[in-house]
Amino acid sequence: MQKYFVDTDERVQEAITLLGDFTHLGIDTETNGLSYWNSVLWSVQVSNGDINVLFPYNAMSEESRQQLRDYLADKVMVAHNAKFDFKFMKLNGFDFAGLYCTQVVEKCLYQGKYFTWGLKDLVLRRFQVQMSKEERKEFYDGTMDSLVREHGPWGAWEKAPQLVEYALEDIVYLLDIREQQLEEAKEFGMDTLIQLETAVIRPVAEIELRGVYLDRDAVKKFESVVTEKRDTLGREIFTVLEKSWEQYWLKEFQRRMDLWNRWQLEHQKVVKQTNAMRDPSDKRRKSDDAKKMVAKSLKKKPFAVAPKPDNKFNPNSPLKLKPALSNLVGFEIPNTTKEWLDENIALHSAIETLVEYRKFEKLAQFCQMVEDINSTTGRIHGQFNQVGTESGRFSSSDPNLQQIPARSEEAKQFRGLFKPKKGYKYIQADYAGLELVILAEASEEQILVDAINRGDDLHCFTMGIMIGCPYDILVKLKDGEEIPFDEEATFITARRNFEATFSMPELKKVAEKDGSKWVKKFRDYVKTITYGTAYGLSEFGMSNKFHCTLEDAKKFINLFFDAYPNLGRFLKMQGELGFQRGYALNPFGRRRYMSHPRMKSYEEVEKEVIKDLNAQKRLWDSIDDAEWNELIKKAIEKAEREYRSKLNSIRRRAANFYPQSVNADMIKVAIYLFHKQFVGAGDEGLILTVHDELIAEVKEENLEHGIKCLKESMERAGRKFLKKVDIIVDVQVMDRWEK
Repeated sequence: MQKYFVDTDERVQEAITLLGDFTHLGIDTETNGLSYWNSVLWSVQVSNGDINVLFPYNAMSEESRQQLRDYLADKVMVAHNAKFDFKFMKLNGFDFAGLYCTQVVEKCLYQGKYFTWGLKDLVLRRFQVQMSKEERKEFYDGTMDSLVREHGPWGAWEKAPQLVEYALEDIVYLLDIREQQLEEAKEFGMDTLIQLETAVIRPVAEIELRGVYLDRDAVKKFESVVTEKRDTLGREIFTVLEKSWEQYWLKEFQRRMDLWNRWQLEHQKVVKQTNAMRDPSDKRRKSDDAKKMVAKSLKKKPFAVAPKPDNKFNPNSPLKLKPALSNLVGFEIPNTTKEWLDENIALHSAIETLVEYRKFEKLAQFCQMVEDINSTTGRIHGQFNQVGTESGRFSSSDPNLQQIPARSEEAKQFRGLFKPKKGYKYIQADYAGLELVILAEASEEQILVDAINRGDDLHCFTMGIMIGCPYDILVKLKDGEEIPFDEEATFITARRNFEATFSMPELKKVAEKDGSKWVKKFRDYVKTITYGTAYGLSEFGMSNKFHCTLEDAKKFINLFFDAYPNLGRFLKMQGELGFQRGYALNPFGRRRYMSHPRMKSYEEVEKEVIKDLNAQKRLWDSIDDAEWNELIKKAIEKAEREYRSKLNSIRRRAANFYPQSVNADMIKVAIYLFHKQFVGAGDEGLILTVHDELIAEVKEENLEHGIKCLKESMERAGRKFLKKVDIIVDVQVMDRWEK
């Protein structure tokens, strides 16, 4: 293994000759920051597997830089986090025949098995070599800048041999890692998947470089309205919750004082009894037995100090918000997450106000995205993490452009502040009900396949099977049409039969004469369970969403799978296969490892009980045997429930992995095909990917070409996975981001 530092312009061509004409080269860069437009590209490191060369890019002449660009132009870059290095090099005039990212491939190979993906982690796992990353900060913290100012560009490198060594160390293992990964991919049957992920790296990097425009001035105006509404709701909910907290704390404080007073009464009796017990040799002192009795009594003290009132309410503290809400609804709520509050919004008006407050608080936070606008380009350049979830879906960060809300009127207004440039349009395309379509074909549920191919409203179609009512009647009612008397009678009979078996409170609230409202509400239920099957919604979660008992939620789920038995059997089979073999698998070879849980030991349960007592500020020595045994019993029962829940969760995640991962792969194929097919100016192309949605920004004169390319790309991607079900791609042209 040879390492070379190019110390003059004259040696650039010599180093290129040494590297030779290899197709794949290990590449890495060193920079002084993360901004592709404003940071210095210090160096480019290149490896052919035997020879490793550092080219000090900042010191080289433009002629030497062009020599390096020309040499690399027909090579495949092999890099760790290749997207980062590619973007820096592209903006400095480089291009490559292809990209291979060892980080992306490693995630595909071992998703769920490992959870750290840095180069340092891979080298340690694969070669048992511990790399040092300490020197990296010297490129960022001004050390290199100081050396350049003092000694010039070439002299700076000569004065920092430790940085040369560090930079070269990062490319030594890249080609060996790639070779191992490709062997493992072939062994796992993941060759095609790795080809796809590799092909998508460049299009995703260009999505990020292209960025998206957000109207800064409009955001500032919107923010003032949002914050005013947020503050008004905040004051309103604070008043209600503060009062509820005081009511709760009054009871809790009384409970703690009762414990304290009972102990204090008993302790005073012990003190009084031991006052008469004197040391025979010195009557002025208590006897040793008396001291032991007092010490034993002190150990039973329930709290370290006497309880004190706590009337100060903090709505941002879950420890105070949870009991305040529990006091309002009349039972202990499990948590204060958005999901639980949304599902239980009908329980109390305060929950509705809190949900509204959080909505405006979230919108106010999203308004801070203006801080992410790049000063050079005037656009936001978010990161799209290619294997960002366990199913292979994209995730987004810096900022998160996939989590911008879209349902409320205010959220739609905020989305509308993302706009194309003057003379450009947005083209938005998405798949209609993709997860259900994937499951329909994979499970060979023919009646569902036929309904999809007919273009039926799938939720009304499903409802018709579940309640025994003709589809046409339900569609008319959903659309608010008048129906004949005989059809109305048929619907009423179906509704009554359903309500005689199921107790669904929200449905029972709807008057019998209002068939349209009932159908729309039931359709929402069907929609929830339909997509819940693809995202692991449990019986408990379903009961919360429908505000019904766990038993009725279970019966409703069973009714759904009675309508589609093949679909139910398919999901169950996928779950069991994933559980037994230890990983979920999709047709493209994508896998997600599942770690089997371990039942907590008695010692672990005991520690948790003591931790809970400490949180209550109880002194655990004060717990008598009866209370201690009861606490342990409940903790063991809880641990057993959690263990069973984790086992069930593995099966659910393994089943849900199938539609989610196929969806992810379909979108990636569509991105690749569009990138390959669409020919436009450099600033035209895809700018966003959000789940099963793609958005491109194109010039108005290229609009027809862009629409054709995007629609065809998504349809072709769909047909690669789905042969029996028609692929429906909805396309619209927008002057701002909608939906």
